[in-house]
Amino acid sequence: MDTTQQAIPPFQIFPAIGLARVGNSRHYSYLGSEAPLIDYVPEGGYRPVAELAEGSLLPPQSVLPPGNPQPGLPGGGVTPPGPIPIEFRPLKRMGCRFRIYEFDASGQPVRELTSANAQIEWTVQLVNKKAAGDADWGLGLVAGPLNVGPTAAQLTIDSGAQTISGTSQGPLELGGNLMSGTPDQRYVKLGDIQTDARGRLIVFGGHGDTGTWDALFAPTAMRNRNWYDDTSDGIVEARVTIGRQSYEALSARIVVGPPDYAHPCLAPVTLFDLAFDRSGGWGATVPQTSFRDHIHPILHRTAFLEFTLFSVRGMTQGRTPKHGHGYIANHDMHPDGAFFDSRVFPGLHTLDTTDPAFAEGERRRGLYFDMLKDPSGALPPLGQGQIHSMPAIEGLTYTPVQYQYFSDLAAGTFASDWPPGRDPDDLAQPAFRDIPLAGRPAALNRASMDFAVGGPFYPGVEVGAVLDDPASYFRVGLPDAESDFRISDAIEPGDLTGSLAVPWQVGMNQHNYQHPTEASADNLWPSARLVRVAAKRSGASDDTSWTRPLTQTGNADIFENQKMTSNQNMIANWSKLGLLAPMKLYIETSRSLQEDPNFPI
Repeated sequence: MDTTQQAIPPFQIFPAIGLARVGNSRHYSYLGSEAPLIDYVPEGGYRPVAELAEGSLLPPQSVLPPGNPQPGLPGGGVTPPGPIPIEFRPLKRMGCRFRIYEFDASGQPVRELTSANAQIEWTVQLVNKKAAGDADWGLGLVAGPLNVGPTAAQLTIDSGAQTISGTSQGPLELGGNLMSGTPDQRYVKLGDIQTDARGRLIVFGGHGDTGTWDALFAPTAMRNRNWYDDTSDGIVEARVTIGRQSYEALSARIVVGPPDYAHPCLAPVTLFDLAFDRSGGWGATVPQTSFRDHIHPILHRTAFLEFTLFSVRGMTQGRTPKHGHGYIANHDMHPDGAFFDSRVFPGLHTLDTTDPAFAEGERRRGLYFDMLKDPSGALPPLGQGQIHSMPAIEGLTYTPVQYQYFSDLAAGTFASDWPPGRDPDDLAQPAFRDIPLAGRPAALNRASMDFAVGGPFYPGVEVGAVLDDPASYFRVGLPDAESDFRISDAIEPGDLTGSLAVPWQVGMNQHNYQHPTEASADNLWPSARLVRVAAKRSGASDDTSWTRPLTQTGNADIFENQKMTSNQNMIANWSKLGLLAPMKLYIETSRSLQEDPNFPI
């Protein structure tokens, strides 16, 4: 669309950047939450009970009770009469649903368009440009293209524009050829599209398939020559017809990323935070900083990073960027941390000078702000655990919008609006159906983008550094700034993911970078995947390695390096690892990777 136009487009697709995730299940999937719910778990769980993972081999028939043979299964395996054992179950794909809203001239949503009030024709294109990109992965250490010889067109997997309309249609497969016109040509499926019972679009990604067209090139780097995967990104368009009049809706983008192993754990800077800030933030209508809406969510994220770092028990297992800000309070170990400790939290949000907690809270608010890196670079970091060093992740600062929230917190100019009696760890997140119409577009944005990483881009997890550039966005003038940003037409399908790790599993395998043995090196992908997990229902003290038994020693993690065997382990076992989910506590669930009886749990 013409981004210079003045009128607000009357029909717009949300989320502006949708997120789907790969899974190796061929028959089962789930929809990502349409409200930004920390505790969201798909109905029926992350693994189907009635499907075998492709290539799984059950024991011989004589070992199992009588059952029906699994089609195509070698070796005499059979399907047991009850649920398939979890070690044989695949991981479901996560799909993203897109909706169209109609806006009035002032930019207020007036209704959602469905099959009940319009005819909708959706067009989707998915593209993977990873093999066609540069060899470098963000540090400026490698020059030139990743693959020499084949053309960019041969190295690009492009589904072309595919159209679907009506209700309950599809699935329609999207894919394209890699290495076209060469002996190594192969078809790669990138995803599927379908419509729901009301004509809304649902996009699913690939199945996590990876491969190489030259086995001599082992996966030893972040971006590997002659390798490919089936993640992608693309554009979502729609043509709506009401009566005899047709309109083009404002388009959206779709990103297909790795599984969300740690859904309750949000990055310090999410993709939503980044896109919101780089596209203009609040603009001219900056609201007063709210403790409830702006400060508390960031404190909550910091606490939950304990699951993605070295230990769920504070700093007892090694260094950690959270510096004691654990979900399970460790106030005595780190008296300036543990935001949700009953001795700490009341003072953080009170502005009542007669409150006994006020003086201590004022001190803490100032301390927290002094610990933050200045995103403008005015205050250089002095090192881990010192002033101006948070977040303790190299190459990452909070966005200027987030930094302003904490500046207001320290100055006491925020709204002290924490509801009386509400627990410190209560996010009070409504289901999508309970969100008023006016708030649904922004909720859809957050539901996708808050659960994706917004930096650092070495090279990125769901998206690359292109979205760190303000020129990648435009706005059309909606009064709700949290729903008023889009990706520029200059960003082509495939550009959002083109610079990422190839195959994607080796990116998830990267733990530290540049100087992995120095104390200054910290976690590159907090929130993207787990490190230490509570693996049993008896409590968070049952702290063990997420990657057991691939881990070679009790407290080590396969993500500590980029050795070839480590990358190959991740490529082979990514779909078997567990996911963090709320039980009585937040614990690992849905794990199908069998335990090593000799591993010290």
